[in-house]
Amino acid sequence: QALSEMIQFYLEEVMPQAEDHGPNIKEHVNSLGEKLKTLRLRLRRCHRFLPC
Repeated sequence: QALSEMIQFYLEEVMPQAEDHGPNIKEHVNSLGEKLKTLRLRLRRCHRFLPC
């Protein structure tokens, strides 16, 4: 639960602000954002099958 909330915080609060620091940064931020979304999806799938 805590990890999922942390990912949500980064996606909603941190990442949008980081994108504003220039075009070079935006590409890396977008890549990191996609990785966080993938991790969040995998966590949700895991929680369906394993009690954590």
